[in-house]
Amino acid sequence: MKTLGGEGSFDFSSVRENAVENEEPQRSCGPTKILSFKNKTQRLSKTGVNTCTASRGKGNADCGNCAAPQAMSPQKLTQLLSHAGADMLDALTSAKIFRLLLPSVPSLQPLFHKVVAVAERDELFGDSAIPIGSPLFEALPPAVFFVGFEAAKVYHAAFKLRNKDRISRRVLAVTPDSLHFSVTAMKEEKASTARETFLVPLRAFQGLCSLNIPPVVSLETAIVGKRKEKTMFLTNNGNADSNVTLLVSPPFEVQPGCFPIPIGGSQQGREEMKQLECKVVEGAVTLSMFLLKFGTTFVNLTSERSLCIENNSNEHLPFRWSFGTSEERLEESDEIFETVSSGSFAIKPASGRVWANSTQHIRVQFTPIQATTYNSTATLNIIGREKSLKLQLCGTGTGPQAKFTKAELDFGDVVVYTNKTLDVEIVNTGDIAATYLVKPLVGLFPAGTEINFIPSGGCISINKAERVQISLKPAFVGEFEVVVPWAIESSPEDILLKLKGRAIPPQINCDVPCVDFGIIPFGFEEVRSVALENTSGATQTVNAKVIKRTDDTYCDIKISPEVLAIPAGALGSFNVILCPSKAQTYLEEVAFGLPGLIEDYFTLPLRGSSKTPHVALEPESSLVLEDVFIHTAATKSFTIRNTSRLSAQFTVTLEVRLYNVEKGVTNLSGLNSSTSSGDTKTGRHSRSEFGGEHVSARASPSKGLVPPLSEVSVLIIFYPTAPGDVNFNCLVHIAGLDTPFQLGVNACASGPKLKIEPKELQWGKIKCLEEVIQQVDVTNTSPIPASIRCCIRSKHGYFTAKNPEMTLNGGTSAAILIGAMFREAVVTTGQLTVSAVDGQSFIVYLKGQAVGSPVVLEDFGPCTDFQQVCTSNAKRKTFKVFNRGSRMRHIHFLDGSRSAYSRQTPESQRKFTVEPNEFPLGPDSSMEVVIEALSTFPGRASQVIICQESLGAGTTPVRVARTLATADFFTPNLVATPSSLSFK
Repeated sequence: MKTLGGEGSFDFSSVRENAVENEEPQRSCGPTKILSFKNKTQRLSKTGVNTCTASRGKGNADCGNCAAPQAMSPQKLTQLLSHAGADMLDALTSAKIFRLLLPSVPSLQPLFHKVVAVAERDELFGDSAIPIGSPLFEALPPAVFFVGFEAAKVYHAAFKLRNKDRISRRVLAVTPDSLHFSVTAMKEEKASTARETFLVPLRAFQGLCSLNIPPVVSLETAIVGKRKEKTMFLTNNGNADSNVTLLVSPPFEVQPGCFPIPIGGSQQGREEMKQLECKVVEGAVTLSMFLLKFGTTFVNLTSERSLCIENNSNEHLPFRWSFGTSEERLEESDEIFETVSSGSFAIKPASGRVWANSTQHIRVQFTPIQATTYNSTATLNIIGREKSLKLQLCGTGTGPQAKFTKAELDFGDVVVYTNKTLDVEIVNTGDIAATYLVKPLVGLFPAGTEINFIPSGGCISINKAERVQISLKPAFVGEFEVVVPWAIESSPEDILLKLKGRAIPPQINCDVPCVDFGIIPFGFEEVRSVALENTSGATQTVNAKVIKRTDDTYCDIKISPEVLAIPAGALGSFNVILCPSKAQTYLEEVAFGLPGLIEDYFTLPLRGSSKTPHVALEPESSLVLEDVFIHTAATKSFTIRNTSRLSAQFTVTLEVRLYNVEKGVTNLSGLNSSTSSGDTKTGRHSRSEFGGEHVSARASPSKGLVPPLSEVSVLIIFYPTAPGDVNFNCLVHIAGLDTPFQLGVNACASGPKLKIEPKELQWGKIKCLEEVIQQVDVTNTSPIPASIRCCIRSKHGYFTAKNPEMTLNGGTSAAILIGAMFREAVVTTGQLTVSAVDGQSFIVYLKGQAVGSPVVLEDFGPCTDFQQVCTSNAKRKTFKVFNRGSRMRHIHFLDGSRSAYSRQTPESQRKFTVEPNEFPLGPDSSMEVVIEALSTFPGRASQVIICQESLGAGTTPVRVARTLATADFFTPNLVATPSSLSFK
């Protein structure tokens, strides 16, 4: 393997245009191009591409002078380069160098033959002999090489183009875009067209590297999977230092892969082979046995056997055990494992190394977990063999050896719902402990059956036994035979225990052979008791029913309770109830059964008959209630007499008719009631009690039983809430009779009754604004309370009732207080109406006369004393005047000192004055009045002041009040003490 030095690529650009004409187009080559190369940098190789363009016409011819290149050894190449001129390389020498370098430089092979573009057809002189698609020129040489250059020297090489056509062509040489190459033509001519492009590579090499790689490297014989190595020395016999890269394909490896090597230097490398696909030699490795069988082993115990790995080769071989079909290739650097296991098999050691020409002992352990046969395959992966070795493993596990001492248990006869217990033993005859457990008994017994195993599971030691108690409580009747499976841990098969027996019904004894009712009254309920004795040892549930024969008799018979639980050894009673719906004979049967077991266990006959009793009422037709007051219960009774020797059942209902109220007529057919019956078309309703807005009534008792040859009193209770006449019918229904007895009930309800005294009240003459009270006595002569209300009607409203409402209990009296207060001096009358709620009303007449005035003076007494008053100084007293009347009044204050009011004292001589002394005063209004005392002379003074009021002009004034005003007037004496003052 040879490697050249590094390359640098350069593109040429056009530096001049050269027109070339070939005088002998068919045989001679075109003008020679002189390519010069100047090396400016040492230890670098230069490359370039010379681009030539030429005009092309029709027809082209190929040049056959270029033959396939032959490989040349580095020694011949070096010898050729030494004979070449240092300054000039002709085209033939360059062509030879190019052909010799092609095998060593693969990148130059695509340049050996270049296919150029096909020229367009132009009208040229003559016809072209070169077919379209073939090149017109042949480059000699195809590539130009400068080998072994030195820095700062110029090298030349000749390059020719041979025109293979018989028509002249124009050629343009383009200088590459590089500072190291230039192109010079022999003749310089201009070209105007460019039809085809020729690429001529230009390459420059400073030196070559040549390695002495042998043609064949033999690693001799290698074991599969085992590394084989060989060392070789490489020497650079070329004329330049180089970096060497060695590449090999798998499974070979070379180290180092890349390294520098100088001229004449050497490098030690290593080449290795791995997993070759060619013919290889397997290591002499085998197993001492390929089938390993284990004897019968108890579960959870371990059995062990051994085998050997025999290595007869000269290599140390790593190995690894695995289970399954794994074919993974083992590596020498894999981890070492102590144990590998799969299921019940384990191998120790799981991995390791077998030394050359030695044996490795392997232990295999078998630990079954169930009583069954085990098979497995172990795989030995070992270096030195292309395929792994297989080891077949097989073993048999056996479980605990346990069994029952009895394979069958017979319970015999077992009464339902009664516990019965039997014993059985489980014996362990094996060499390991036996763990047992009874499996679920799903569907083996009917629902409700209880079966218990004590214990239901456990562990029995070696050569030991366990006693199991089996208790059965059946909930069915009949024979049974079941197989109970018992699971033994780690055993594939169950041990079986067979249980058989017969479940029988309990013995139930009855105290009577027949249910006999005898003769019973029609519609009367009779009860007979049937006692049952449970003789079994468990509680038994018994139900009772009447076997249906006809609807007439079946519906009259009931049994209570329908289902009864009777404890063990105890008694239970059923009540058979017969209520005849008509007079008939009963021949029935009562069936007793066990729910879920036997529908009809045994039956008892039922016998009886029914008849109608003879009954009469007292009184027979009507019932009158007297002195009935509202809100008070009134009672009246009648008697039901039974003259037969059968009990009579009765029901009392009240048939509602019309209720006459004093203020109207109320229909009671729509009143509420607890029970009712009747004809809705006629509007007559029957009920044991009724009630409404104004009245309620009921019968007590409303239903019951009249013993033979006896009587029962029924009380009618009537409670009216409004006065009026009440008429209704009382219907007495006797069971067995189609027509009821009818009794008419009549009553007149009234409210409370009152007595008033006196019928008239006279007040006579009373002063205005003075209230005078008189009374009216009211007596409640009825036994019920009376709510009394009073109302007064008068023109002016001067009469008032002090207690307008009151409640009087029955037989009590109270006084109604009436007050009279007049605001004007008039004569007036009124009426007092006294009424009782839902009762009577009375009128009392009122009459009275008022005298005087309704004007009132406040703080205006009969004497007004000003006491001592200083002369020439006024002293005042204030009072108010009120008009309590209902009309306008005129107030006057007069001097009453003289007997004649017409001669008044002159104002200058008056010592007492009233301000204002005259003014109008409206109804319910007031005015402030001031009395002033003033005199210039000392001494005692007095004056009578009279107040009068009148209704206006032309009316007689009325004196309202009179007062005597007095005062002691005095003049003060002033004395200076001392009489003189001196200031010293």
